[in-house]
Amino acid sequence: MDYKKVLKLHHINKLSSREIARSCNCSKTTVNDFLRRFRDCSELSYPLPPDMTNEALEKLLYKKAGNQNNNDLYRDFDKEVFRALSKKSETLKHLWRKYNSVGVVDGRMPLSY
Repeated sequence: MDYKKVLKLHHINKLSSREIARSCNCSKTTVNDFLRRFRDCSELSYPLPPDMTNEALEKLLYKKAGNQNNNDLYRDFDKEVFRALSKKSETLKHLWRKYNSVGVVDGRMPLSY
């Protein structure tokens, strides 16, 4: 859905949510939910800053409450792992032990079950 178009139709053209939904080819409930979230968000107001994108609007209005993103919690494998596996006598189990032995790096935990 084009969030900026919905805001323009609502604030400038003064269209109803039903007319906006018909224009944007989405449901009236979706439009009402978006407008309610926009109205309740203290960080946003109309007119929007010129550098605001639809993706940024979506992140601000539809962010999930609760835990951080898993990418922020856990550290990923280094590219060195794949190079090390090509060496003789290097096993995945040995590399896994080395990876876990380092512990928490930059506040991110190692991946595990």
